[in-house]
Amino acid sequence: MPFPDRLRAWRADMGLTREQAAVELGIKLKTLEAWEQGKYTKRIEEIIDLHNRLIGDGF
Repeated sequence: MPFPDRLRAWRADMGLTREQAAVELGIKLKTLEAWEQGKYTKRIEEIIDLHNRLIGDGF
């Protein structure tokens, strides 16, 4: 499953709004929105770490 899909599935499963998910992940809302749209920023290392976390959580 592509990263944006995993991220949206995780957020939906946790019952979080985008704002709440951004706080949970320690990122800005605009960053979360970009990631969910498949637009990756300079923070690619964080994306890789988060991707691995989502896989570990079953997403």
